[in-house]
Amino acid sequence: MKHVLSGLTAGLCLSAAALACDNDDTDGADIGLVLSGGGAFANTHIGVIRVLEEEGVPVHCIVGTSMGSVVGGLYAAGWSPGEMRTEFEAADWPQLITNTLGREELPYREKDRQDEYYSDYIAGWGENGLILPSSVTTLRGLQGFYRDLLDEAPPAFDFDDLPIPYRAVATDLGTGQAVILDHGDIVEAMLASMSVPGLFDPREIDGRLLIDGGMSKQLPVDVARDMGADIIIVVDTTVEPGEPPASPSVVQVAQQLVQVQVWLNRTEQAELLTERDILIRPDLSGLSTGSFERAGEGFESGMIAAEPFRARMAEIAAIAAPPLDRPNPVMARATGGARTVTAVRIDNETIVSDAMIADRFGISPGDTVTREDIREGLIEVAGLDTFGTIDAGFETDGTLTLRTAERPLGRNLFQAGITLSNSFNQDSRYVLRARYTRAPANASGAQFSLNGALGSDIEISAAWLQPFGRGGRFYYELGAGYLGTPIPLDLAGIRIDEYWTTRLFGRAEIGRDFGRWGRLSVDAGYRNGEYDTPFELMEDGGDIDLENADLGLTFEFDTLDHPDFPTGGRAVIADARLVADLVDVEPFDDVFERYHFRGEQAFGMGRWGGMVRGESGRSEDEGSTLEALFFLGGFRNLTAIGERQLPVNSFDMVAVEGYRRLTSPDAVGAIPIWVGLLAEYAEYTLDLGGTDVYFGHTSSLTGYAAVNTLIGPAFIGYGRGQHGDQTVFVYIGREF
Repeated sequence: MKHVLSGLTAGLCLSAAALACDNDDTDGADIGLVLSGGGAFANTHIGVIRVLEEEGVPVHCIVGTSMGSVVGGLYAAGWSPGEMRTEFEAADWPQLITNTLGREELPYREKDRQDEYYSDYIAGWGENGLILPSSVTTLRGLQGFYRDLLDEAPPAFDFDDLPIPYRAVATDLGTGQAVILDHGDIVEAMLASMSVPGLFDPREIDGRLLIDGGMSKQLPVDVARDMGADIIIVVDTTVEPGEPPASPSVVQVAQQLVQVQVWLNRTEQAELLTERDILIRPDLSGLSTGSFERAGEGFESGMIAAEPFRARMAEIAAIAAPPLDRPNPVMARATGGARTVTAVRIDNETIVSDAMIADRFGISPGDTVTREDIREGLIEVAGLDTFGTIDAGFETDGTLTLRTAERPLGRNLFQAGITLSNSFNQDSRYVLRARYTRAPANASGAQFSLNGALGSDIEISAAWLQPFGRGGRFYYELGAGYLGTPIPLDLAGIRIDEYWTTRLFGRAEIGRDFGRWGRLSVDAGYRNGEYDTPFELMEDGGDIDLENADLGLTFEFDTLDHPDFPTGGRAVIADARLVADLVDVEPFDDVFERYHFRGEQAFGMGRWGGMVRGESGRSEDEGSTLEALFFLGGFRNLTAIGERQLPVNSFDMVAVEGYRRLTSPDAVGAIPIWVGLLAEYAEYTLDLGGTDVYFGHTSSLTGYAAVNTLIGPAFIGYGRGQHGDQTVFVYIGREF
């Protein structure tokens, strides 16, 4: 039966001898269970445990390495094989392992950054200089998952006090020696034991940096023997290394070295087994260390592997000591999983104020909360976008402790990204982007950033984002800088003009953050520069001065579950703006209105998804301020027309898109690949100077393939319009 941890305090008065694996030998043999590492292969462990229970074999102590420590820890805490199988089959392992919240759960600010930059933070700067990431991802996703499964575990206790005494094996990164974790936070012990070097960050426990236990003790037979086990049952999922390729890559060399190291220490431990012990090696054919989506198959493979040992298991059951008799009180989950909070403690290692964190967390003493309530609070705290690890758990006295830590990369962060497009029709654009961020910059979670862009766009700018109010829900942002962008003017596929716009700008915004789903803001800006053109269409040359100011109100709403290929949720952006042209007129004499609306609804079923989008824009400007026009053209914006090549005063557009993911979304490490079909239709008006009025309509049909890359989503496709417009395009990154 699961979740017996709330009764641990009742058993703390028992003696250590009564809780050890080495019980009174006069009542029978003590049985130790040893579970190896192996990622998703650990599902086979669960199947073997099911057979052990069917044969009546009691387990008096458990030792696990890596994912074996996870299965072993859950079983030691009272989870049954069937319950573990159900949880493992239902879990979203790709999301847990890559530490990616569903997009609908991200803070709105993070969604904005996803749309703008195409790589996560790639470096930091600290007292000792440049800090590079120590891993591909973090263990935050798995930390929350294991915390949910063991939500009644005290923050620190002796693992001998579990219903079955338990040990997790990790490796000291400094010495390479095995570290046997027998007390403390059971979730942290599991995470340390499975911290695969390069994939996950090391875990710090008692001042030591710990990594995956398989590097030192893949099959910890001697640990079970030291605990007093008389008979040891081992489930071994270690893969024997094969011959390296003739010309191995750097990655292949590293993989081979790890496999050899793990196999060598596994073999040393296997030689410690005696004739009394059992070594079970499940058939791993068709499985992989990352195939968590095939948990059911792993479970069945474990049961099949244990089948030949049933007779021996029956013999062991006949001579084994009785099952351990541990306290099994009524669990908190029996009342629906709700617990009453006696106190809230903030254990905060960052400069962000405890008060702001507590306000964001939203849980107070006297509240009755479930684990889902705590999870919601953690997501809200993460919305401040300033932390590394965020975790929460109950103390034995009902105190709910929230723990926050700084990012491993520190507070000085560097980020880079790229956007590329090429229509193979003398129309290409590229932008290399970089950003430096100081976060947090003060106790309120402020952020200071410097931004740069080079290529088709040129930018250098600075911004200060300052949250304020209860929980930092309100914010203001100040920004200034220099920006240069191209503005092509095409009509009916003919380039009539081409401007290079340069401007110095300043902007201020104040708004209300609604957490994950949206925000409301008011902003004002000023720009001063010029439009430069090689076309000499005017008597005094082609260059035009630029000076304008604007004031806008914007509402944004976004619950889409993916930035590029959503299968659920909707998004809305509504913007109303007053723009004043300040060139050669008295201030604010030439003021016009500009409105823009865009709405999206996503739908999906399995690997199929789609989206319906409607968009509309109205601008009273007649070309005096070209930036106030709308520029159509480019992928998902009348795709058959080149990037931003159709300037209009007003437009109405509708688009319907369908796409299918070709690779499994459930497989850990699978590269996402999509194919899609997009149909677009728009009606528009262009009115320059009040005399040249152009009405038009066009449609576009596009087929494409897409794949996620390290620098962003990459698309290749072909679009054709009703008026003969067509483009073959390669596109990396999101819309410009």
